[in-house]
Amino acid sequence: MSRQSLILLTHDDVEMPQTPLNYTVMFIDFVGSTRLYDVLGDVRAKAIIDEVIGLASSMVVKQGGEVVKIIGDEVMCCFESADAALRSAAAIHEVIEVLPDKNGFNIAVRIGCHYGSALKTLDNDMNGDAVNVAARVAALSRARQIILTEQVVEQLDTSLVDKTRLIDRVLVKGKQEKLCIYQFLWAPHDATYMSSSNIELVDDPAGHTEFRLCFEDKEYLLSEESPCLMLGRGNQCDVVVDSHHASRCHALIEYHRGKYKLIDQSTNGTFVTLDGGREIYLRREEVTLWGDGVISIGTVNDLQGRVQLYFYS
Repeated sequence: MSRQSLILLTHDDVEMPQTPLNYTVMFIDFVGSTRLYDVLGDVRAKAIIDEVIGLASSMVVKQGGEVVKIIGDEVMCCFESADAALRSAAAIHEVIEVLPDKNGFNIAVRIGCHYGSALKTLDNDMNGDAVNVAARVAALSRARQIILTEQVVEQLDTSLVDKTRLIDRVLVKGKQEKLCIYQFLWAPHDATYMSSSNIELVDDPAGHTEFRLCFEDKEYLLSEESPCLMLGRGNQCDVVVDSHHASRCHALIEYHRGKYKLIDQSTNGTFVTLDGGREIYLRREEVTLWGDGVISIGTVNDLQGRVQLYFYS
């Protein structure tokens, strides 16, 4: 290359080395898109997903975040401030919470985030450890949840730390040590319940390979091959519970790491009796189901109006 050519070479022609920086990376994932496409068809389902993705993206930008890219029904974004990321995540759930049902579907997203090193590329993408871990944390999340790592919690203002709770320690791919996983309780009643709850949730150390749920003369079988059942009032649920006490998507029973867990997602909560023991009350909480027991949907003050489902494992 001649000296003249070197002089004419502009800054834009050279790929300047990039420097990794620390960000809070967040993934927002639409819940139930596969079923939505199956039931409503491509055009209607895509319109609903696009509406939700658009709302989520606007909440990200409003809190000073950057939408890095949209991949199908998932948004990847980043924030310089962990506080802003969590406020954005809460705002996303709040705005989606008040959306009307879409053809009987209760719309929800799940959110996961991690704080760490990431590299912004020249084509406006992002790579690095924070991206990889955030994606895996998002996969741990459930509908209406915000899941984050300890690294995010360490960056938060005290007022936001008070709304987090440690829920698990997991080993993720690429990491030699387990990560501490937290849930951010974004809804006011969730935070109130956390501070007042004294329920001790019980885990069964043995684990089981088969789980049967009986309701209204029907039996539902869960196993590693068929790992989840959604209970609720909505027609899209696997077990439809026709009760005004039931939420449209009331609770999820899933097989996870050799155990069956009930995850309450409802407004009124769920009552669970484990293997003849005392009844416990769950609201936006989860419990491992073991032995034989009863799942009741209703309220504390209306015992006669409860709907009961029986499980055997």
